[in-house]
Amino acid sequence: MNIKLEVGKRLKESRRIAGYTQKEVAEKKTHFRYAIGLNISSILLEISRINKANEERNVLAECMNFSKEYILQNIHQNINLREVAASIGYSYDYFRHQFQKYFGVAPKEFILKEKITRIKIALANTNTSIAELANEFSFNTPSHLTRTFKEIEGCSPIEYRNKARSETYE
Repeated sequence: MNIKLEVGKRLKESRRIAGYTQKEVAEKKTHFRYAIGLNISSILLEISRINKANEERNVLAECMNFSKEYILQNIHQNINLREVAASIGYSYDYFRHQFQKYFGVAPKEFILKEKITRIKIALANTNTSIAELANEFSFNTPSHLTRTFKEIEGCSPIEYRNKARSETYE
């Protein structure tokens, strides 16, 4: 459930209980003190539930940020997403779903885009060969890198390098 919606419902319920309690006190109904005690307990329960929802959201944020940082720090390696998921205590499917929800992109796509971004920087600024870049970023072969690069960027790495360098010198 959406955390904001859940918190909103809990706050609304707490306000309803507080209003009921004020009415009990104002009318001094029989055993109104017991009703006040029960209502305070109900409000405390709602507050506790709000805190629990916030804690769960914070834990998820920490896990997602940890996994993203791990990916970025190990971008040159073959990253096993099942191991990343297990390291934060999530199943692979739950991790994949939460990563997509949290960052707006699937983890595999995030890794590929990050690799391609770094390869583009290397292409524009170094003379590193396609074969070396493929090896450095854990692509199976230079042709695998070239094919993937072309799918994402719409041109080959060599075409990108030539274009990036010609724009630099103009």
